[in-house]
Parts: sequence; structure tokens; C-alpha cells
Amino acid sequence: MKFIHLHKIEPNNAKSIFFITIFITIFLKIIIGAVWISRNFDKIPQYGDTVEYLHLASTLEVDQYRGILYPYFINTANFIACYLSVELHCIIYFFQIIIVFFSSWLLTLAFLPPFILTQTTQNSNCNILRQGIALITTMVVIFDPLIAHFSLTILTDSFSTSFTILFLSFLIFSLRKKNFYAFYVLIASVFFILMSLTRIDKLYLGFFVFSIYISILFFEKRKLKCKFFKTISFSIVTMLVSVVLVFFVKNQTQVFNHDRPPLDVISLAFNRVVWPRMSESYKYFPDYIKEKITLEDSLEFDKHNNNVYPFLTKILKENNGQKIIGTITFITFKHFPFQVLSKTLFDFLKYTLPNFTFYLEAINFLPLSIATDWTITRMAMFAPNLTFVFLVIGFISFIMLIIINTINVLNKKIFFSYFKATEKKADLGLLVISSAVVVNSMLFSFESGMDAHVRYALPSYVIILTAATSFFLKNFIRDK
Repeated sequence: MKFIHLHKIEPNNAKSIFFITIFITIFLKIIIGAVWISRNFDKIPQYGDTVEYLHLASTLEVDQYRGILYPYFINTANFIACYLSVELHCIIYFFQIIIVFFSSWLLTLAFLPPFILTQTTQNSNCNILRQGIALITTMVVIFDPLIAHFSLTILTDSFSTSFTILFLSFLIFSLRKKNFYAFYVLIASVFFILMSLTRIDKLYLGFFVFSIYISILFFEKRKLKCKFFKTISFSIVTMLVSVVLVFFVKNQTQVFNHDRPPLDVISLAFNRVVWPRMSESYKYFPDYIKEKITLEDSLEFDKHNNNVYPFLTKILKENNGQKIIGTITFITFKHFPFQVLSKTLFDFLKYTLPNFTFYLEAINFLPLSIATDWTITRMAMFAPNLTFVFLVIGFISFIMLIIINTINVLNKKIFFSYFKATEKKADLGLLVISSAVVVNSMLFSFESGMDAHVRYALPSYVIILTAATSFFLKNFIRDK
């Protein structure tokens, strides 16, 4: 009987040990992250875009590739830095970390509707638990290696990611809190404008997600219990006004692309399809193209994705430049469809699951791309040993979260209880979040032939990390 009794409690002991281990790794990650940030707060990683943004802040002349908001932000930060007699980049980093904090906190609350915890807790304690989970999750996000690194860079990635997360969070709030529907949609539209004026790709991401959001309203009108036509009309008008405002500001602040090709379908398709296989396609080119482009040119083109824009700019200046680019794209895809499609799918998966692929590349389980190698080396510029430890503990803590969450889902203990709890609440936020991840992955996997860059997948990275952490903490409390 004693043996049977011990056998029964062993799984609980193992689970308790695993929980304790997870909390220890989370605690270590936060501590190491705080030390890493303090060691790097007065440093500027060497990114080429950093030099450009500092220059744009002095001229306030941006082309089609850059938004005007970040240069204006740098200008404002410079004014504050001069007033306080501190370094400019320290002011920039401070505000970027603050915005990461609020965006992560609100996204966690969006993941955790109040009724999620009421099955095992009293209503009076529910909000306190939600805020506690949100605070811990926010700390996990802020002190994550990638998020911490890009918070300490003079790049648009941290700002645009935070604005995107805030945009998504308020859309989710609008689906849950019907009495304040208009207020939340208006706030979401403000962040849509801000993220679109920070990075051009966020305009398309926000537009598609907003459109999906309106589609959700349309198909779920019975669950939402509000005036259908009024709700749909308000959402459509808000989205259209926001898009018009973004284009108005861009037209007022944007100058001609002097050294870059236009961001149109022809240029994007060429970038996705042709690089790095122009030399392989060269033998199929018609003679009028070979008169303009030599085999040596195609070999040089294939050496690095940075050669794509100069090549496009040069060829598009020709009288028949668009025809040449279009023909090369068609010929390359015709003869190498599998290579193009398989690389596009691979990049799509990397953009969709950046929390996994970034670390798998870092440990050489997946081929280390130039983009990932560049990111890691920029992270490790000023504290290489500490950065290595930071990356290791970040990877271990995330994998442990995934393991425990997967076990819970397989046990059917959490997954089905979640949807049972949300069935009557029309919790459609997961559709909004999922659509954002998919759309962002599609935008970047289709626009360029270069290897997937984790900095462009930061919104998905934050969403997955926030979901994994809050999911674990919510169910840890439920088990208690």
C-alpha cells in the first residue's frame, strides 16, 4: 500500500519540480536581462540603418522606404537629451523600453479576459491575479534577449512592434467590452496610424488585420449583441479615415527615391524570385537583355541580397527597364519554380515561428543566415560572454514554457476548458492575433529573396512569447 501511495504522488512531485525549475529560469532570465541592459544602455550597436535614421532626423526628408515618425521622435529625444544633459541614445532607449512595457502589459490583459480566472478564483481576486500575471509576463518580454537588444538600438523595430501590439490589443478589447467599443476602436486606429508612419510595411499589415477584424464583426454579429450596421459602419469609416490620414502625411513628407527602386509589385517580385539565381537563369535570357546585362553582372548580383536594389535602380532607368525586370522575373520563375516556392515557404515558417527558428539558427540546428548572424554579433558587441549566457537562458526558459503548455494541452486540461469558458463570451481575439502573425509573415516572405530576418518578425515573436508565458501563469494559478 505504501508503494502505491508513493507511486501516486510521484507525478505531482515531478510536476512541482518542473514548475519550480521554470520559475527559476524565468527569474534568472529577468535578472540576467536587467544586467545585460545596464551593461549596454550607454552603447550604440553598429547597424547601417542607425546612421541613416540619425541623418534623416537632421533633414526630415524621408523617401518611400522610411516613415517620418521615427526621425521626428529622434528630434524630440534630442531636445530632451540636451535639456537634461544626457546622451541622445539613452533617451531613445528609455522611451522604447517604456512603450515595450505598456504594449506587453496590455497584450497580456487582452489574452486574459476577466472570466478566464473566475472558475477557480473569487471575482474580487480575479483582477489582482490578472494584473499579477500581466506584470510577470511583461518582465519576461522586456528582459528577453531579442526584445532587450532591439529596445537598445536606434532602429524603428522596437517602436513599430510596440505600436503594432497596442493596435492589436485594443482591437481585442473592442470585441470584449461592448460598452466601450467605439473608444477602443478609435484608440486602435491611433496606433494604426503611428505604426504605419513608423514603418511602411505596418500600413499594409494594419490594413489587412483591420479588414479581417471587420470580417469577424460581420460573421459574428449574433454573438456580439450590438447594433450590427452601426458597428460595421463605424469600423469601416474609422479604418478608411486612418488610411487616408497615413497617405496624406506620407505625401506631405515623402521625397523621391533617389537611390532605391520603387516599392511596387514588379520590384518586389523581382527581389523575391530572381535573387540569388540570376546566373542560373542567364542562359535563358533573350539577346536584348544580354546586351544590357553580362554573365559577370549576374554572378556579381547573386553574391549578396544588398546588390538587388542597386541593380533594380540601374536597370529601371533604361527606357525598357520595367520590361527587362519583368522578363527576368518571369523566366527565372518559369525555370526554377520549386526553388522559389520552397524558399518562400521556408521564409514564411521562419517569420511565423521566430521564437523557435532564431534560437535554432543560433545553435546551428538550422542553417545560420546572414541576418541572424548579424543580429547576434550586434547583440554581443559590448558584452559577448554575458550575451551568450543571456541567449542560453532565454532559449531554455522559452522551451520549458512550450513543453509545459504542450503537456497541458495534450492532457486536455487547459485547452478545452479555455474554449468552454470563452464560448459564451465570443472571444474572437485569437483570430485577430493569428491573422496578424500570418499577414506579417506573408508580407515579408513574399517581398524579398533574402533570408528571413528576425527583426521583421518581432510582432510575432512578442505575441508568441506573451501567449506562452501568460498561458503558463494562468494555468499555474488554476492548478492551485
